[in-house]
Amino acid sequence: MVRKIGIITLAMLLVFSMASISLAGDVPAIKYGTKLPSETAAVASDETKIKISGEIRFRHRYEHDAKYQLEDSKLDEAGIATTGSETNDHRSWFDTRVRLQLEAQVSEFVKGVVELQTGTNNTENLVWGNNGNNGEATGLYKEGNFATGEFWIRQAWVGYDRYGYGLKVGHQLVKLGGGQYLDHSKFGDDAILIYAQPTKYALFGFLYSRFTENDQFRSDNTNFYVGLASYKGSNYSVSGDISYLDDQEPLNTAYENQHIWNIGVQGDVKLNPVTFRGDFEAQQGEVDLITPRADGDEDMDIDAYAGLLGIDWQVGPSKITVEGAIGTGDDDANDDDLETYITSLSTDPHYTYVYEYRLKTAAGVTNSGLSNTGYVKFGAETDLMPKILKGQLNLFWLRAVEEVALNNGSDVSHELGWEIDGKLTYNFAKNLNYFIEGGFMFVGDAYEYPVAGKDDAYYVANGIMLKF
Repeated sequence: MVRKIGIITLAMLLVFSMASISLAGDVPAIKYGTKLPSETAAVASDETKIKISGEIRFRHRYEHDAKYQLEDSKLDEAGIATTGSETNDHRSWFDTRVRLQLEAQVSEFVKGVVELQTGTNNTENLVWGNNGNNGEATGLYKEGNFATGEFWIRQAWVGYDRYGYGLKVGHQLVKLGGGQYLDHSKFGDDAILIYAQPTKYALFGFLYSRFTENDQFRSDNTNFYVGLASYKGSNYSVSGDISYLDDQEPLNTAYENQHIWNIGVQGDVKLNPVTFRGDFEAQQGEVDLITPRADGDEDMDIDAYAGLLGIDWQVGPSKITVEGAIGTGDDDANDDDLETYITSLSTDPHYTYVYEYRLKTAAGVTNSGLSNTGYVKFGAETDLMPKILKGQLNLFWLRAVEEVALNNGSDVSHELGWEIDGKLTYNFAKNLNYFIEGGFMFVGDAYEYPVAGKDDAYYVANGIMLKF
């Protein structure tokens, strides 16, 4: 325990001497939310200026073999129920997302932001036709003719910034560093951010967030504390964050409490035409078990890490990327160490369109980031037609750090597979674009079934988006 306290102390000194978190805006490294391009502004009274911005997105999405990694004809052979919605492993649907943001610049130093988004508290998409059976259609055919969706608050905060000091209070978008450990920039958290910017190059801050409030009469909440710092030089930047998660009633029913320290250091150096970048994350802490182990231990020690190194080479309008990343996994589920890198992310693609976004990962769940996963990426993006058509193509080699059998195969394996991803964006009018994106994954032996084998998976989406 003394060794771990020493490691954490030294790391804290390192971070605050070097380096931050990117919170979604206007101040370098700490932002006032996701700003959408806008030319719509109105004067409310005196100095107050009101700006309205937003976006409207419509998509069609299709996924194949994403849930089971098996062709439909093999589901019975694998012992998977084939009744109701489980008769196949492919899905096709349309969805809509609307965001509407109002920004009130009350004075030079004070602003407030309210952003509304369709969906619920944990999904932003309205699936087309979901309420079609409960519409207002009359006559002999009574489907359709329905209003759709609800608006929820995505952001609602007040900010004050003067003389190099600032305060931001309310529901805001939060993302630590490069988002390897924590990325809550999709729906946000209730938080207080205090920061100081003694020069235009350096920034220091503290964030407090309450993730959950269970019983107001008991100490059973989840609290999150972050210290952060960043510095930007002429051709480099370095940042860091130290966070402590105190969860006194976890959703994981095997744990009574979770206490997680995470230390992150990020940096980049630009040596034209090449940029070198990196992100290192280390975790320590403890989880308390509800049921003691057979050996009598009532807790598990957290000891995990994740890292990323990347090189970007700018060649005219094109960029070539080589990137590698890794997050630790647990080598023995029966010992008293928890070595899987713990993440808290959003349901968005973090590096691939199929693995991690649509499939269960080497951590056994979707959207788990680098938990028990390593990858090597080769990518390229370019302006195929300047300001009109942009293309992106990536190739990933994916590997489980600790061997897994994700579909109860007879053998465990490191091999997750290979994936090819691509995206095209066509700007056919001001602030209006059409996009098509997706990926194809050649699944590896880690997805093998005992009898039915395995099949490759893919996902594709296309749609239009208007920003205003």
